[in-house]
Amino acid sequence: MGNRAACTLYDVARAAAVSTATVSRVVHGNDRVRPATRQRVLEVIDELGYVPDAAAQSMAWHRKEVIGLVTITARGPETDVEREGVAFIEEVLRGVQVALSKVGWSVLISVLAAAERSDAYQQLRRISAKVDGLVIAEGIISSEQLALLAERVPIVLAAGSLDEPNADVVDADNWSGTTELLRHMLEQHG
Repeated sequence: MGNRAACTLYDVARAAAVSTATVSRVVHGNDRVRPATRQRVLEVIDELGYVPDAAAQSMAWHRKEVIGLVTITARGPETDVEREGVAFIEEVLRGVQVALSKVGWSVLISVLAAAERSDAYQQLRRISAKVDGLVIAEGIISSEQLALLAERVPIVLAAGSLDEPNADVVDADNWSGTTELLRHMLEQHG
């Protein structure tokens, strides 16, 4: 393959003897292209190694097709509870990746150090400029800071307070689950 120079949409259009609009339609799966033309454009794309410029697409579509997942490292010597928190975030990450892969989006993972907690809001603001939405582990920033971020991008809190007014919240109902588990144990084995 060697070191090919970056190929542009214009290069593909020129080599396939079509307009840039036709190349764009093929790249985006638009049906309004004759099958023979589509095939020729796809062959040129493959031959030249063309990859659409994500930054240019982001500007044109006003979206980045990236969701940010932000958590924080352990706050001190790691405990069993913190290890469980890491396992929880790993499960959230798996779910986010599965859901995003179905629509062709990506996930940007950011792990803030506990020592950086005072600067967490500023870091989240910078991250919010790179994504279409944020999934944030609960307790990283205040409700007021969440409100400011929510003005920029949609926010989902993982394991947050259900009455948080500035973000959607996804949380497990551990209390009810534990109550049902104990009720079952007592009824069956009590």
